[in-house]
Amino acid sequence: MKILVIADRINQLNPKSDTGISLAREAVNRGIDTFWTTADQVFVENLKPSCISYRIEKKYARGAAPKLNEESEKFRLEEFSYILVRKDPPFDQNYLALCWLLLCVARSQDKIFNAPLSLIKYHEKLGPLMAVAEGYLDYDDLIMTDITSESWSSTSISSDQIIAKDFWGYAGKNISLFENKSDLTAFLKKQSERLLVQPFQPEVKSLGDKRAFFISGKYCGVFTRLPKDGGFLSNLAQGGTAEISTLTKKEKMLCGKLEPFFKDNNIFLAGIDLMNEKISEINITAPTGFETHFKLYGEDLSKLFFDALLIKSTN
Repeated sequence: MKILVIADRINQLNPKSDTGISLAREAVNRGIDTFWTTADQVFVENLKPSCISYRIEKKYARGAAPKLNEESEKFRLEEFSYILVRKDPPFDQNYLALCWLLLCVARSQDKIFNAPLSLIKYHEKLGPLMAVAEGYLDYDDLIMTDITSESWSSTSISSDQIIAKDFWGYAGKNISLFENKSDLTAFLKKQSERLLVQPFQPEVKSLGDKRAFFISGKYCGVFTRLPKDGGFLSNLAQGGTAEISTLTKKEKMLCGKLEPFFKDNNIFLAGIDLMNEKISEINITAPTGFETHFKLYGEDLSKLFFDALLIKSTN
């Protein structure tokens, strides 16, 4: 068996927290030939989607970066048993080009995770609304959301405090908190890009939000993310901290609704954000948090990932 991880360059990642590095480590530990490449090293040659990649030389410890062979190797993508797409957002034209190239791989929906067609289809900020449109969720399951356009720069949300997010943003970047609607309206009128607007959930400051994981269409873990003192962003990349938590009865119901959504749409790995018992975002591009989950619970989700992957391959 041979596996390819498509991600960012190793020196751009934090080996203590990066989930792609965690998955590659588990593959190597299982004796699987594991290769690392980046999106810009994927191309087409003689009508065959191909890549330049680097073999991970040997096993490596948790928290360490994998050591790549200095000599590159060229493969057709169809030669790999599985391809793990772990490129971080933003989902820009380069990410889209990668997905189009991956769609040209034979049986791409069965061997590439997450499937490129699903990556193209489900924007993480619109994913919850799309799940409503497809009949898996109800509007009441979601945090109220408006998305502006260049021509429409207002909002129907009337909360005292309102959040505005960059539609193409990720990892908690470019998020602003407004104390009143008039300040937000003035801000929106200056913007030419789409923004996502939501009522601020004040409980997040003290109770945080939750990141829940799904592997092969099944809920498999959760932890709470808390903002740093004086902050309102709970993202770990923005200085948030994580704590052990459990799902409430309502959150279990929401996860139960999403399980068939992920299964039916060939979404093998997903992370959802829950705030105040409602769904905020569905992340399928490069869900993070495996190492944080391990530190809190001692359970390695990378092992669950490959257990489920190998079961899938025998069915």
